[in-house]
Amino acid sequence: MDAYEKGLKYDPSNVQMKDSLLDAKERIAGPSSTGGLPNLFQGPDTFVKLQTDPRTRVLMSDPSFVQIINNIQKNPESIQ
Repeated sequence: MDAYEKGLKYDPSNVQMKDSLLDAKERIAGPSSTGGLPNLFQGPDTFVKLQTDPRTRVLMSDPSFVQIINNIQKNPESIQ
């Protein structure tokens, strides 16, 4: 977490560092109310994985699907 926070002092708009910091904080906090399962949509490379996976590549061209993923990233409890 310290490295991400320090990096954000130099580049406060770096989305990947912000996402990684959030991920590190969540990992330290432990399992959430999602039944102890990790938020599979929280990683900084989530969209890259979804765009390159043949099972989800087509879905990524649908703005409503992308919005759903964004909402899950912001509020993981919304998938319950």
